[in-house]
Amino acid sequence: MKYRAFAGTMVSGAIAVLLSACGGGGSTVGVDSGSGTGVVEAPAPGGGNTGAGATADGSLTLSGTAAVGLALSGATITAKCAEGAGSTTSAFDGSYRLVIPGGVGPCMLQASGTAPGGAPLVLHSAVFGTPAGTPPANIPPLTELGLAQGLGSAPAQQFSTFDAQLAQWITEILQSQVRTRMEAALEGAGVGLNGIDPFLSPLQAAYGATAGNGHDQLLDRIGALLPPSALPLVVNQLVVAAAGLSDAKVLADALSGGSLPGCSTAVSGQYRTLDLWGKTTVRDVDFKNMRMRASNGVDWLTLTANANEACSFVATGTVNGRAVETSIVIGTQGAGAYRTRSGDPAMPEVTGYIFPAQPHSLTELNGTWSFLSSGYLPGQGSNHYPGEIIFDAAAGTMNGCNYDTDTWNCNPNQGPVPTVTARTDGGFDITSAESPNVAQMYGYRTPSGALTLFGSQMMGGYGDPNAVLTSIVASKLETLPLPRIGDVTRYWNVEYTSNDYVVTTAAPRTDSTIVDTVDRANSTVTRHRSSDGRADTLMYNQPLTGTRLRLPGETFGAAIQIPLQGLGIVISANAVAALSTGVMFHVLSVERP
Repeated sequence: MKYRAFAGTMVSGAIAVLLSACGGGGSTVGVDSGSGTGVVEAPAPGGGNTGAGATADGSLTLSGTAAVGLALSGATITAKCAEGAGSTTSAFDGSYRLVIPGGVGPCMLQASGTAPGGAPLVLHSAVFGTPAGTPPANIPPLTELGLAQGLGSAPAQQFSTFDAQLAQWITEILQSQVRTRMEAALEGAGVGLNGIDPFLSPLQAAYGATAGNGHDQLLDRIGALLPPSALPLVVNQLVVAAAGLSDAKVLADALSGGSLPGCSTAVSGQYRTLDLWGKTTVRDVDFKNMRMRASNGVDWLTLTANANEACSFVATGTVNGRAVETSIVIGTQGAGAYRTRSGDPAMPEVTGYIFPAQPHSLTELNGTWSFLSSGYLPGQGSNHYPGEIIFDAAAGTMNGCNYDTDTWNCNPNQGPVPTVTARTDGGFDITSAESPNVAQMYGYRTPSGALTLFGSQMMGGYGDPNAVLTSIVASKLETLPLPRIGDVTRYWNVEYTSNDYVVTTAAPRTDSTIVDTVDRANSTVTRHRSSDGRADTLMYNQPLTGTRLRLPGETFGAAIQIPLQGLGIVISANAVAALSTGVMFHVLSVERP
């Protein structure tokens, strides 16, 4: 049974409206530490940093301390310089000393080890030029954040591709810029540097019963706000924000509000929410004071962490005179899902997405994306509409097609080609000469580099039968690899169901699935659910490459599952059109950290 064909006018909704449709229906970069000509010398514990400097025999000596408040002992310290490279291992107090014969700065440094508590940690720093004397070359979290600000890209990425051009860029000028911008951000967070230079000031890390110096105590204060495990998310936000020159605010918000206790993937700052009906709002989230801005942009909701589940919390309060409760979960990549209900029976319960707000450029949209539009269209009720969109950044246009869900052929859209223009809030407007309707799209790029697009079109209110209320999610789908027998997936489900217009939702519920069999010849997988033992069968890369088809069972219908690439969220939607069965469901499965 196919989804109902879109009308060939500009009132069909969401992407279909703008395309005038017709027809059917954290990573860590590895480093070759063996490169270069580094000569390892025994570390000098006890804070005896001799710094970085050229010696009479033409060697470059680098020394300093790797620490997060506590020492990073046993970390692999790798240096890449304008000339020469090498590696060594930090001592029990985090100190290191590395001699590079014939070495010439500038250099980038990497410390790869284990943070207190056992989590893997990679930090970066820089040596600006080939300094006279021997100033320390430290590697704390502040230098990781400072380089992200100054370079406008992930330090791990820059370290992996370090070359002469980057070496030239890492100069005293960049060092000055980094220090100035970081100092402004820290002051915004209420944490002063007090004359400490994160790159150069002596750093004696705490270890055992030995206390750290003032520099180390500064790291303690920052670590209490922002644990080292949260750095990849903050670095990612800094890099993306740098394009809009808002990185200082991002860092100030992250440091002043910190992360949700026990959850390093939920960091204070601005988040965007997008519900199933297309309503999108930016919310300020402050985990230090456990509050979140309401959808009206004025009121604050109180946050309460789930004592039994990390990265799960509830926002409650009163908005425009109505009691509101929003249950939220944040997954492995910093994005998640939510369910909102209010004390007003006239306001429907809604589910949706939540992700850190980011600005993006039009060039990032270039290429072909698979999308799923979901929501309410006049005369068609609640349903899902899948298809493809093609962005041409140079021309500032968008085109595409809609899938006929009998054949899964994509029928080209007719009518004027929509125009795509940048918004001042970092998103994009999609318009057409055939209609004044505007769709808005926003992007979220994860720390692993995956970009997902989220779109909205709302024309009218929830109770208006002539309203267009739709959300759009677009991803560049890739072939899904088959899992292995015994693989376990842990997740929350956030559920929405409309059964003949009777809407039910469920707050996030934890569950997991275990793979029982894998048929590689036919790309099918059977699994069972931990909560109740329910078994199902999935066909991988069906009906489209990058999707899964869940076959119907005795107690559940067929579903199309769309894993959003690199986001840690899977959408499950009814495989048979709601117009045929009266049932439309929209389940968001969020991978649990």
